[in-house]
Amino acid sequence: MSPSRLYTRRGDSGETSILAKVRLSKADPRLETIGTFDELNATLGLASTLIRTQSLAHQANQPDSHWSRDDLILWLTTIQSDLLSVGSYLAQPSPAEHSALVDQRIVELETIIDRLDAAAPPLQNFILPGGSVASAQLHVARAVCRRAERCLVRLCNELLIDPVVLRYCNRLSDLLFAAARATAHAAGATETIWKGHQ
Repeated sequence: MSPSRLYTRRGDSGETSILAKVRLSKADPRLETIGTFDELNATLGLASTLIRTQSLAHQANQPDSHWSRDDLILWLTTIQSDLLSVGSYLAQPSPAEHSALVDQRIVELETIIDRLDAAAPPLQNFILPGGSVASAQLHVARAVCRRAERCLVRLCNELLIDPVVLRYCNRLSDLLFAAARATAHAAGATETIWKGHQ
């Protein structure tokens, strides 16, 4: 038996296959959307890795902390699995009316958002993305999530997409914003307030 190879050469002409061996141009909006969700997944993998190594000394001194490092890593890992499910759903030749995501997942995201939001000071101004290295990466993930959402909305003009996927994506960007702020606060990092043009 010959070993399998990572390369097939079948995509060298600018086309690729989705499920059921349907061929699509790599410029197809569906592939743009699937690729953006894949990019989002990769940014979350990096964020999770950075969170594992970031000092959360400030959080350790807060007895009423609403989340832990292990909580956040578990949440992000679960979200990464969700994103793979979304990619698989979008790769179907004709996406079904219902994706693998359910409304309960959105409720779970909202619960996580509330926990993370309670762990950071109230937001009274716009902030510049940054803080700690991990929180900056979560801001990058949030921006990629917003792009994935825009791709998804455009794709809805061509395909019937389960509205739960759109709601999930919208809520996820809120979660990533809350996670970025909570992570910066836990690390004792200072958030930079946007001052506009002086």
